Amino acid sequence: MAWCLTELLRAGLAAEVWAAVRELLPAALTTPGPGTPDLLAAAEAAAAVVRATDDIPEVASVAGCAGRNRLVAEAARLSRTLTDNRTAGAA
Repeated sequence: MAWCLTELLRAGLAAEVWAAVRELLPAALTTPGPGTPDLLAAAEAAAAVVRATDDIPEVASVAGCAGRNRLVAEAARLSRTLTDNRTAGAA
């Protein structure tokens, strides 16, 4: 799925990708599978392009987990992007 989302991003459909992953992330992070880090990476790329500012508690929860693995790293990256977008929008 993440590969398809990345291709859609390359085609200029970042808003559509963000809308889709915004809905998918809460469930995907409840029971993460092997493709979840790739989904988070696609979400971060879309969020950066559309300057998304959504608050997604599941992302923040995973981002705050102890340990360093790709799932936590990608969640932290998405969380930072969303926070940075909120900060930039408030300036």
